[in-house]
Amino acid sequence: MAFQYINTGTSANKGDGDSLRLAFHKINQNFAQVQSASTTSVVISDLTESPAIEIKSFGGTFTLPGDGTTAVQLFEFDRRVYRGASIDILAENQTTLTQDAGSSYIVTWNSTTSHILGLGIVSLKQDGTTENAKWDLVDTSIYDNQIRVQAYNVSGSTATNDIAWRAKVSLFRL
Repeated sequence: MAFQYINTGTSANKGDGDSLRLAFHKINQNFAQVQSASTTSVVISDLTESPAIEIKSFGGTFTLPGDGTTAVQLFEFDRRVYRGASIDILAENQTTLTQDAGSSYIVTWNSTTSHILGLGIVSLKQDGTTENAKWDLVDTSIYDNQIRVQAYNVSGSTATNDIAWRAKVSLFRL
């Protein structure tokens, strides 16, 4: 289903726009579409119907190496199609039994290099305390026009960790 736009009419109180009931019905349907996007993509278009933002879900499991230099590729997207990305990620470190989360990562790039910026992933331990996670999204690479988002061990620990993760990624089109 495409996003539904509310007809606001030609002027205030003229009565030629959508009724309040119909307007809120459209809003509810739009939110339902975004909320159900856990396994599919949502495309938000401008009034010309050309896609402006795509919200995609990614997820899986990986083993975080203990060497601090080996990257684990999580997902990728085409830099010829998208101009920017915002990432929110939630994970469970199955080795340390913590809930790991990071939000509002920004991915930027130009013709030769790409970067990921964020405050870091925080672990919530079973006793309710928090600490920096043993891993983070600290690098991206460009290969064959694909921006590859990667995770690294940032803790200095040489232990491997098993991570189950999922992410919502807002991709901004050119």
